[in-house]
Amino acid sequence: MSPPFSSGIYVSRGVALLLAGLTAVLLLALVVLAALYGSCAHVQSSELDSHLVKDTSLSPPGGQEWTQPTPAHESTVGTSQDWRPPSGPWDHLRLPPWLVPLHYDLELWPRLQPDNLSTPSLTFTGRVNITVRCTVATSTLLLHSFFLNYKQVEVWGPLAPDTRNATVGRVPLENVWFALDMQYVVLDLGQSLDPGSSYELNFDFSGQVLQEGSEGLFLNLYTDEDQLRALIATQMEPTFARHVFPCFDEPALKATFNITIIHHPGYVALSNMPQLGQSHRIDVNGSRWTVTSFHTTPRMPTYLVALVICDFDYVSRTERGKEIRVWARKDDIADGYLDFAANHTGPVFSFLEDLFNISYPLPKTDIIALPTFVNGAMENWGLMIFDASLLLELDDDLPEKRAMILSILSHEVGHQWFGNLVTMSWWNNIWLNEGFASYFEVGLTNYFYPKVPRNMIFFLTVLHDILEDDHSLESRAVSTPVENFTETREINRLFDIYTYKKGACMAWMLAGFLSQHLFINALKSYLETFSYSNAEQDDLWRHIQMVIVPLRHFLS
Repeated sequence: MSPPFSSGIYVSRGVALLLAGLTAVLLLALVVLAALYGSCAHVQSSELDSHLVKDTSLSPPGGQEWTQPTPAHESTVGTSQDWRPPSGPWDHLRLPPWLVPLHYDLELWPRLQPDNLSTPSLTFTGRVNITVRCTVATSTLLLHSFFLNYKQVEVWGPLAPDTRNATVGRVPLENVWFALDMQYVVLDLGQSLDPGSSYELNFDFSGQVLQEGSEGLFLNLYTDEDQLRALIATQMEPTFARHVFPCFDEPALKATFNITIIHHPGYVALSNMPQLGQSHRIDVNGSRWTVTSFHTTPRMPTYLVALVICDFDYVSRTERGKEIRVWARKDDIADGYLDFAANHTGPVFSFLEDLFNISYPLPKTDIIALPTFVNGAMENWGLMIFDASLLLELDDDLPEKRAMILSILSHEVGHQWFGNLVTMSWWNNIWLNEGFASYFEVGLTNYFYPKVPRNMIFFLTVLHDILEDDHSLESRAVSTPVENFTETREINRLFDIYTYKKGACMAWMLAGFLSQHLFINALKSYLETFSYSNAEQDDLWRHIQMVIVPLRHFLS
């Protein structure tokens, strides 16, 4: 310790009393400030709790309603201060591998009515029961969720083996909260789930139908037969399924889906699979709604889930015993603007079936041309969505227009094998979807227009475009390392010219040095091996190597 300090000053009695009085005043001020701080802290705590529990009068008996905090503007998403513990798996972009989804029973009820299109805010409600398998003992469950509100959340299990309706116990649920920056809803359980056992996660939820743009569940307003009309459609890729229902929104987490849509009787409902049945439901206001259910889908990722609610008309064709329906506004169907697309879709399917010797696995195909769709086209299994560029007016004889429609169709049909049947394990290898779809788009255009050289089509539509952008000052590899992903918006950025055009150049190069015959054989092996599953870029290289090795032995 340091030596004591010996110097000082003299203070009179009067000054001492004055200093004592000032000290007392300061202490009183500190007490008042402390009281005010405690009151503010209580208000902040109440506001924070309101992010978790709102409108308890609307909650189910014994339950709570959980409302996800919504930023004032979308640009602030990812910086919003949502409640959560200091650190944990909710800080990471990838879901922890604790649960594997097996099946979704999904019901969606958008409140769209043809006689009430002036509603400023259109809402939807939904229910989903997700059957999952637990792989690691955990009492914390993470699912993707974005701007969804929850009226009821339950966890049931463990389920009896091979039995989905057996009586099981409810797992105690202690808390539900949101990690907004990584777009998770987090369930804190009162006990751990058992590894190897299956459970059912039940959610009653609600959300908003997007009025502008094409993300999640969105609205189109348009004119048909001189009347204002509306439809609802979906766009789930890449990470918008979580806007519509709580889910495991990663491409490798495939599952089967039973989808049910509740809609106004004046509309038709479409989804990935054929219609299974219809019934009716009366709401609290006495209005009658149609309940349309659909057959179970194959195993597929959440980004391929699709639905449309509309009053469109359609033209129908049959290709190899399977129906292909092309939907559009009644005026466009009556004018024959969709006939070209309807006549060529079946032959495009047949061309790729014969090329890969793998049949298209779904029992039907619906194609719909929306009046407005900012994404241009989407390859949803069984329900492909396009914008109005699919329309060909009868007096439009320009071969460029027909070639463009063929190109768009061929790209999305190509995805039925590259992307839907075999899906990349993570978004860093999205070029395995988009690059190969772009490559076969060139071959199909040449197939229908054989007088135009295939090389010319490739150079003009693919190579010329990418060479303008892919240079020493600005470039990107077609496959991005997984560790470079830190937020959801980085996934959206991957849908660029490098993924589509440079990916197609990679496929063109492979076909060039392998020969077309060996290249297609490698792709057949790749597609057969990973059907209804997921693949990495290295999986493709291995199957290419498999067709090269016998050739090496033959040449040696």
